Amino acid sequence: MADTSNKIPISIFVITKNEERCLSHVLQSAKELSDDLVVVDSGSTDQTESIARNHNARFIFNKWQGYGAQKRFAEECCSNDWVFNLDADEVLSNDLIKEIREVWALGMDNMVGYELKVTTVYPHHKKPRAFAEYNSVVRLYNKKIMRFRNHPTLDAVVLPSGAGRYRFKAPCLHYSMKDLSHYIEKMNRYTDYQSGALGHKSPISFWAMMTLGFPFEFLRAYIGKRHFTGGWYGFILSMTRAYFRVLKYAKQKEKPSSND
Repeated sequence: MADTSNKIPISIFVITKNEERCLSHVLQSAKELSDDLVVVDSGSTDQTESIARNHNARFIFNKWQGYGAQKRFAEECCSNDWVFNLDADEVLSNDLIKEIREVWALGMDNMVGYELKVTTVYPHHKKPRAFAEYNSVVRLYNKKIMRFRNHPTLDAVVLPSGAGRYRFKAPCLHYSMKDLSHYIEKMNRYTDYQSGALGHKSPISFWAMMTLGFPFEFLRAYIGKRHFTGGWYGFILSMTRAYFRVLKYAKQKEKPSSND
């Protein structure tokens, strides 16, 4: 049961569509910090709604118009000025919950954006592997000062010029996939969406991506994101990521142009 004596005046919001896999764990961790949980859904047909309501979250339908637009709508649904965004597969670790409480107690007026270390956890693992990659992203912020950008595929908070930011040290655990099949399904859907938002590529740019995109993305994942510490699983994830990097542009090329 969440400790009501340790709640802080922030709103935590999650956007969803068929997110029953991890949503209960996400909201359970969020309840440790906030009494205002907001789930903005774009048409789930699984148990997402019942899970949200069981955790006393406000469940609100909003037709999908893109990642940025959906998160901006969710910001407006939040009761507090300070808002905290979590994806539906991101769970606050106990250490992170403790750290956020400690930072809040010291006062947050000197910073306007707070970054999470969103750290990958492999399927069938309970914690991140050694030297697991993470993304540093602003997720806790004052919505009167900054907002998510209104972009169809890029969901990032835009900080004011010169604004200070603080990065929490403890991880936010990212359970991004159930297994390899799930990862492939997610990447296939996401590249479908990305391909529709891509601008026109010149023939030279297109063939450069077709020939160089795969090895570049593989090395970026395997070395840059340290999937080499994940054994065979890290290798195959890097290969899959590289494949979909190329496929995104192939899907865009396949679409008929306005001149056809």
